[in-house]
Amino acid sequence: MDHKASLFTLLALVGCSAGTLEITNSTATTPSTLTTTTSTTTSTTTSTATVPEGTRLDFVADIKTSGLFVSLVGIDLIASKAADSIVFGDQLASAPITGTTATIYAPDAPLDSLLYMDNFSLALFSGVAFDDGDNNENYTIGENIAGMTEVMLAYVEGTLPKKGGYSTLASGWNTVLVDFDGDGMKIVGSIDAIPLPMNQLPREEISGGGTNEVISDWSETGIAVFPFSADLGDLDNLGELIHDERVDTAFTFHFVGAPPDDHFQEENGLNFAGEAFVVYADIDDNDQINGGDLPLASVCYDNELVLFYYLAQANDLSHAFFIMSSPDINAGWNAFQMLSDSSGKETQVFLSDAELSNLVAHWSCSF
Repeated sequence: MDHKASLFTLLALVGCSAGTLEITNSTATTPSTLTTTTSTTTSTTTSTATVPEGTRLDFVADIKTSGLFVSLVGIDLIASKAADSIVFGDQLASAPITGTTATIYAPDAPLDSLLYMDNFSLALFSGVAFDDGDNNENYTIGENIAGMTEVMLAYVEGTLPKKGGYSTLASGWNTVLVDFDGDGMKIVGSIDAIPLPMNQLPREEISGGGTNEVISDWSETGIAVFPFSADLGDLDNLGELIHDERVDTAFTFHFVGAPPDDHFQEENGLNFAGEAFVVYADIDDNDQINGGDLPLASVCYDNELVLFYYLAQANDLSHAFFIMSSPDINAGWNAFQMLSDSSGKETQVFLSDAELSNLVAHWSCSF
């Protein structure tokens, strides 16, 4: 699946034309102290409360969480442009998420994170929610990522142009939304309420069913689910399967949790377990598939093969960015088909819950 086009949308920041970048911004910086004075006819009381220095960035999660942190992670624009892919840089600041909110007091972006342009400089950051397994309050590679902002935080210094795609920015911190459907940048809210979707949490269950038209005269029929790595010529050594049951004219399935570890494989930095239906003749009549049985067909939707994969929760930033920028893909369970267009190019098309309830096991449906 090609997600490089979505990366180019972000990289276009370094040379976008007029009208492709629109920003909502804020330049207010929180003072280091807050002074209040109360006067009465008899006395005057002055109190001073210390407030962290920096610009206040308020993140709002879409679900209540416990024990997570959010980190402001830089994007190395120069390295990203050279690599034609997102390259993440250093972390600037972090804070715990309490319930659904977190507040980071962001300092000025460091000089080495700024991309120098005509009369001004720009740095980009992403908000990343993570499980702080090593308790150092910073994201460490290998820690599970729970969410990643679609909003990017842009820090700007210098004199901005009066016209064109950068004219709506202001010095300091700005909120920027990258539209991964190809429309460039869109205006979003403000740094007072930055959306932090928990878009990295796995979909742990998937279910559906349909009709079975694979009926034989010589045996009962079963439907099993094989890992992509299974050898159909060695049915006695399949290992643990996530589904295997005798069926009549109808069938259902319900997958819960991740498949066994030995079902997983790694490709392009993604760790996933692919699974597929196998309809078989239970010749030895023992209600499970083994070497005495005969694979017959598979399961389709609209006459096209149905496949599944479980995508492991991201524990590195590139993996999390891939999931965030691919709106049809979940961490956890996904059901899909590989469909060919008129030119023969295959495209991955994902199935809805309604479609998963109308599957058909048929003789003509095969690998």
